[in-house]
Amino acid sequence: MKKRKLLLITSLIVTVYLFVAIPYYLIEGDSLEGFVIAGAIYFFLVIGHGIFVTAAVIFQWIGYWSKSRGWNIFANFLLFIGGILLLIPLIGIIPFIILNHVALGKKHQEK
Repeated sequence: MKKRKLLLITSLIVTVYLFVAIPYYLIEGDSLEGFVIAGAIYFFLVIGHGIFVTAAVIFQWIGYWSKSRGWNIFANFLLFIGGILLLIPLIGIIPFIILNHVALGKKHQEK
């Protein structure tokens, strides 16, 4: 598989993660309804996670379309920071980061 195609696949997977996981985490927060402080902390962590993942998806696609390695590396950094906020999503985010680094390789050129 060419590295450019792998980068496209990882970009699509991260985009699907954004549209599926963030609403799920927001809905899951309803279980903390009786715990005001814990619910507020969880809500702000989910919002922070959503902001970082949204920015990462945007930079991932910018990097893909511009064929710029720097944007994709920055997207990986944002994904990692967003994963640290909630910790549980980090289990799913780390494979995305690894796939991105494999897709980028040493040089972002197709051979």
